[in-house]
Amino acid sequence: MSDQAPQHRRESRRRREALQTRPVQQRTYRQAQLPFAPMRLISDDEVETIHGRSLVLLEEIGMDVLNPEARDLYRSAGASVEGERVRIGREIITEALTSAPAEFTMYCRNAGRNIRMGSNWADRQPARRRSNCRPSGCCGRHCGNTW
Repeated sequence: MSDQAPQHRRESRRRREALQTRPVQQRTYRQAQLPFAPMRLISDDEVETIHGRSLVLLEEIGMDVLNPEARDLYRSAGASVEGERVRIGREIITEALTSAPAEFTMYCRNAGRNIRMGSNWADRQPARRRSNCRPSGCCGRHCGNTW
């Protein structure tokens, strides 16, 4: 019995070492799609109320924009700029909302991990900025955006 114990230990050690050096098998990445409609937590009237009040807030109170280049962009889009305070009219917001795409792709360094946003695509990532992806149409280092 004592002769078998060292042999068994050697085999166990070899098996453990073989498992440790073998690469981990990863499943191929595939972005999930939601099979059901999103849950309705608030009614359409409540959504409209929130939207209307946000428009009033942006028109009347506005927001402080510290970056001078950003203030120039708002001014060129037709917003009212007084010092650092920027007030954005309803027509600017409405135009921006109508021109926004319903779906877009976040491009990653690894093209196999690009992420589609919108529609019924699910994104199971942390709720923070993706450092390896950028929105479509953004060239990253050339346009100055650091997505």
